[in-house]
Amino acid sequence: MDSWVGFAVGRDVEDLTLDFSLDKFNYELEFLGIVNSVGYYLPQFLHHNSRLRNLKTGCCEFVPDGRVSWSSLKDLSIGHAGLTDEVMQNVLDGTPVLETLKLLSCVGIYRLDLSLNSHLKELVIHGVVLSDEEDDTVLEISGPHLEILEIFGFGVRSVN
Repeated sequence: MDSWVGFAVGRDVEDLTLDFSLDKFNYELEFLGIVNSVGYYLPQFLHHNSRLRNLKTGCCEFVPDGRVSWSSLKDLSIGHAGLTDEVMQNVLDGTPVLETLKLLSCVGIYRLDLSLNSHLKELVIHGVVLSDEEDDTVLEISGPHLEILEIFGFGVRSVN
């Protein structure tokens, strides 16, 4: 998979979709050793790309060594991912012209500081899981430049 991503990046692709969120497809990729039960780990070279304008991921893990540098990225969609506040801030700091951010069924984010991203006008949060029912954890968003904020299915994980 890394070779395919490297091929695309080497051709200066501007729009990239890496979506491994189909259960059967994900199982087959896991069986072949391409992804694990967590998701496909984005290769380090992808975290430094000045040509990408649109990036959509599904079941991909963001674990950058050092800073993210996506100087041309305008639209970022992250689906079915485990993130941390630190990784998310690293992504935000490395995307100076980001206009749209979509977080779809993500876990592990508790704080989004969008105050330094003056180009970021749209934030979509869909199905973000914070904690179990006995915790009062909230998602704190600082987005003074946002023009559109959409929050769907926001809530807690059910506890059995």
